[in-house]
Amino acid sequence: MTPPTVNAYYDPQTNQINFPAGVLMPPLYDPKMDAAPNYGNTGATIGHELTHGFDDEGRQFDAVGNLRDWWSPADAQAFENAFLACAINTRGTPSSTISTSTAN
Repeated sequence: MTPPTVNAYYDPQTNQINFPAGVLMPPLYDPKMDAAPNYGNTGATIGHELTHGFDDEGRQFDAVGNLRDWWSPADAQAFENAFLACAINTRGTPSSTISTSTAN
């Protein structure tokens, strides 16, 4: 990613959240604006990326970045059930057409 890119990502192998300077430029962060929306947007971006360490992809890596699924089978099933129930409740989509691997 180049510095002006507006994007962010979580790297499970290094357990890092990365975002280039573009995320800290207007309109996402503007030094002329009040602090609340600036910090709110930046915090939301960090929080969003942080959750990827615990989603269906992040669960495949342990705390030091080794490829090792640290969820128990019961945890995985509970996540799948909760995700599908949420998707059905919010989108009205049958569970057979939803995959947790497409969750962002």
